[in-house]
Amino acid sequence: MKLRPSLGVLYCIFKENLRYIDDDQNALLNRSYKLSLNRFADLTNDEYRKAFLGTKPDPSRQFSGLKSDRYTPDVGDSLPDSIDWREKGVVVAVKDQGSCGKLSLSLC
Repeated sequence: MKLRPSLGVLYCIFKENLRYIDDDQNALLNRSYKLSLNRFADLTNDEYRKAFLGTKPDPSRQFSGLKSDRYTPDVGDSLPDSIDWREKGVVVAVKDQGSCGKLSLSLC
């Protein structure tokens, strides 16, 4: 079980993050982003990075070291110069994601 800091410590972290946001907004720089409070406002940078950045690989899907020729073309295969993935039905239409800022990816 992971223990979180006391409410007093969380409040101090929140105030520091709020100060950072205010300082950034007061800098009046022409940026492509805007900082604001969200559900991560009581996390330190280190806590956020450990929880949400990087990868946590599934041990059952680790590379086994076995060689495979699955994607190796056979000698004499006739390969096209280009492929229009729209004709193959692989590319999906552009979707309006609204203003929520979330991205949704459609992967094959």
